[in-house]
Amino acid sequence: MPALTSVHLTPYCGQMKPSWFAASLGPNSVFGFPGVKETLSQPKVMPPNITVVESWTLKSTCETPTGTKTLLWDHDDSVLVPGGCVGLSPGNRALTVLGVSQDDAGNYTCEVRNPVSHNRSRPVTVTVVYGLDAATVAPPGLLDQAVGSGLGLT
Repeated sequence: MPALTSVHLTPYCGQMKPSWFAASLGPNSVFGFPGVKETLSQPKVMPPNITVVESWTLKSTCETPTGTKTLLWDHDDSVLVPGGCVGLSPGNRALTVLGVSQDDAGNYTCEVRNPVSHNRSRPVTVTVVYGLDAATVAPPGLLDQAVGSGLGLT
């Protein structure tokens, strides 16, 4: 029998035989329902630490192992679905969140799956910092302040 790969992941039908029959085939025989044992290694979210300014865009990618068939993104253990401000690339490898708010802060993970295995990345913490607000200078007008004197921003 040739080496099995992910292309062999189709249903197989067989006839059940007594256990003594399988044992009589020998150690190099395949008996039962063959499948591919592609255990997925741990994926990795990049960048590993993310700080984004409120109302800006969050961008992250998931580095996936060979054999990945499905990729899911989680935010604080809730599955993210595209729509609204959340965008996913084809294949879900890239995550984009537009107009980030404080609600988008927290832990993000990606999870990879195939028919026989699944694995989840280590969580990456996204920190959302407040953006710059408009500032006014008091007193208004040209600044003619001595070095070291007070200046008020409101």
